[in-house]
Amino acid sequence: MRPLDPAAARTLGLQARRALRAGDRAERSRRIVTRLLGLPELAGARRVAGYVAMADEVDVWGLWAGLAGRGTSVVLPRLCGGAEATLEFVDWSPSAPMAANRFGIPEPAGPATALDEIDVVLLPCAAVDDHGTRVGMGKGYYDRTLAGVGAGGPALVGVAFDDQRMARIAANPWDVPLGVVVTEDLVLRPSGAG
Repeated sequence: MRPLDPAAARTLGLQARRALRAGDRAERSRRIVTRLLGLPELAGARRVAGYVAMADEVDVWGLWAGLAGRGTSVVLPRLCGGAEATLEFVDWSPSAPMAANRFGIPEPAGPATALDEIDVVLLPCAAVDDHGTRVGMGKGYYDRTLAGVGAGGPALVGVAFDDQRMARIAANPWDVPLGVVVTEDLVLRPSGAG
């Protein structure tokens, strides 16, 4: 089977995500959070980088309280730069001040945390395959930010609804492969993209 072009995979994944009813999306998100809380990568993590869900993405907000109860620090992304922007991760707490970025996504204020101080990075997916190939929204923020991450870096965990899984997506040379994929139905540990 020929791999799907990333743009086609994005379109199909976003259509599948939008097709979910709000109540179904919320229930599936809760199931994903439960699976995430059971991941060995998160069990021993000191600091986890998450994200704030936009529109119909998997809502992992409930994960933060569970991690805080374990003594795990949470950092959330903040855009930095212009057209070729990257992300930096900033400590978050329930009382942390948040301000909307240019896309209307809330971001924390404060100093950035170095990537080598983060144990796990959760990445939202527009589409994902069982080989660890992730398609985001097409701006490349995560790929640019995580470009140098290899063995010994944070574990990269893709989060998606099962309907967003594709058989095979063609990987671009700059794509950062996921080490773990979590949906409401399963946890996959691909050996790498490609």
